[in-house]
Formats: sequence, structure tokens, C-alpha cells
Amino acid sequence: MNRCLPTAYNLPHCFRAVVFRAALACGWVAGLIAPLAIAQPAPTVPAATKPKPATAPALPVPKPISHDLKTSNALSGADLDVISKFIRDNAARMSGEDTDAAAGGRLDLIAGSASPKPTLPASAVYLQAYLQTLSRELSGLLAKNPGMRLKVNIGVVTARAADNSKTILQATPLQSVVLTLMDDPSDAVALWGMKGAAAILSASNPAGLNMVLLKRIVPAVEKHKLSGPITDEAYTALQEPTPEVIGELMKLYEKRVAFYKEGVPQEASAESRASTRLTIQDGMWSKMSAAEKKKVMNLIADLLAGVSKAILDPEQAKNAEQLHLVASKTSQAVYVVANSNPALAALVDPAKALTKVTNSTPPPAVAKLIEPVVDQIRKGYP
Repeated sequence: MNRCLPTAYNLPHCFRAVVFRAALACGWVAGLIAPLAIAQPAPTVPAATKPKPATAPALPVPKPISHDLKTSNALSGADLDVISKFIRDNAARMSGEDTDAAAGGRLDLIAGSASPKPTLPASAVYLQAYLQTLSRELSGLLAKNPGMRLKVNIGVVTARAADNSKTILQATPLQSVVLTLMDDPSDAVALWGMKGAAAILSASNPAGLNMVLLKRIVPAVEKHKLSGPITDEAYTALQEPTPEVIGELMKLYEKRVAFYKEGVPQEASAESRASTRLTIQDGMWSKMSAAEKKKVMNLIADLLAGVSKAILDPEQAKNAEQLHLVASKTSQAVYVVANSNPALAALVDPAKALTKVTNSTPPPAVAKLIEPVVDQIRKGYP
């Protein structure tokens, strides 16, 4: 084995060996380093920091309207300015992105329509000015095609303000807002519109029957496919015992009863309210013509027949509680009518038996109890 010694003979050979081994070593080291170099991540350039979106400053909470102003029977220009600013500022809060502020604005707008105390009612002069200003502000918001949350908030304010004022005056200044809400494609918005209509139409001292609102009740319910909650509010709106209201209530009742031919409408128990109102409550029955009474009783028979069919359908088991309630409550109305008319004596006992139906009554038993009631109604009102 040759060794590199510093002699003249082998100096060239040693030089070549050293160079060769150095090259091998460099290649070996390079082979180890290369994968490591490849595995190293590319140096990253710090991304520019995005500026945070500016947060809108919180709107100040307006000072509540004073008791003295709410009960005043003579408003000055300064008083009207206070009312206008209060409504405008709270409407701005309700329209903002801050949900807490929006809720606060909604509640304050409702509170502005409320009497200071149960024993200290707001004046009609104040409420008239407040509702007129509120209507203008809310109409302006609706004209901007707001999002769902704001529309529902507008509906809540409108309905609650109309309800707060109905023992003092009819909230007719809010009529245009109510009509817009009732016509909205959303069930949630239309429901609050219907609540507002009910508050206006059921005011204790109306200036007169609001025919514009009255004639929009049934079309609004139809537009929303006889929605249960909206129908229930519509029944609430149709309670004044006048020929016009009776006619609209009968029209709505007929449309809902027709639903039972094919199935069960949403919130079926609402029909028992209409059955009772048309016959034994609110003085409607005594103001009906013979033809109207016959129509109502036959609609009740149609309703009970539909309940009998549905309660035996296994697919309608989810509606069993509602159907039991319709049967028992509607039969109570039938019983009162029959018991007050000697010509309907044969209807008294079957109707009374049906009033005793409970949720535990088996569906076949309910159907069996309904059958003679329907038969006797048909005979009594051919």
C-alpha cells in the first residue's frame, strides 16, 4: 500500500491522490447536503398587514320621552322636534349592524308609544303625532328594501305601537306600513303586518271601520298559503260584529275549511276560534241572516267531517292533538246553538257528547262521535 511521503519520487502521485480523495469527499458531502438543501422551505416574505375595517362609532342612546310630553294635550313646535329626533335616532340604531343597538332602538321606539303608567295614559294628541312621525320614518326605511332582520324589527315596532295605542285611538297613521308588511313575501314579516292590522281593526274607539285594511286581510292570508300563524292573527283581526267583518270572516273560514278535504292546515286549532266567534261570541250570530247561519253551520259540518277523515289517517298522527281540540271546541259552539233552538233538539245530545273528547280519546271513537253531529247539522240546515 503506497503512502504519500514527501519524496521526489512519489510527490506527483501523492498530489494526485490528495486531489482525488478531496473530490470524493466533496461529492459525498454534497450528496448529503443536496437533499437537505432541497428540503429547506423557501424564505417567506412577510405579507402586508391588512388594515382592520373601521368600526362605526356606537350611536348614542336617545333620552326617553318625558311623561309630561306623553300626556300633553297641546304640543309645541319644540315638542314635535323632540318626538321627531327621538324616532329618527332610534330608527338609525335599529338600522345598524350592531344587534344589541338594533334591539335597543326597537324597544325604545315601542316604549315611545306606551303610556307612562297604567293609571296615566298617553294623550291622543301625543299618540297621533308620535304615530304619524313613526309611520314616515318606517316607510322611509321600507322604501330602501332593507334586509330581513330590519323588516322584522319594523314589523314588531309597528304592531306593538298599534297595540299600545288602541285603547286611546286607532293607529290609522300606521296603515301604509301595515299594508306593506302584510304584502311582503316573507311569512315572518307578513305575520307582524297582520298583527298590526289586528291591533288597528280591534281598537276600542275606532273612528270608523277601516275598509282598506279589512279588504286586504283575506288576500294576504291566501298569498301566504293559509299559513297557520297568519290565519290565527287574521281571525283576531276579524272580530268586530259588523256585516262587513262577518262577511270577511266567513270568507276566510270557508277557505280554511276547504283545506280539510285534502289534509290538515297548519295550526288547525285556529278553526275552533272562528267557529265559536261566528256562532256564540261577539254578537255575530244574532246579526246574521238565515242564509248566513245556514252557511256557517254547513261549514262547521264540513269542518267536522274533515276532522273525522284526518284523525283516522295514520299520516296525520302528528296533528292528532290539534284535531282533538278542533272537534271538542267546535262542538261546544254547536251545542250552544242547538240548545237555544227547539228545532235542533236532536243535535243537542250528540254535540254534548263530542264536547267531552280529549287527547286520550281513540281516533275511531272521535270519528264515531262526529258522525251524528254532522248528520244532524245537515238535517237542521238543509
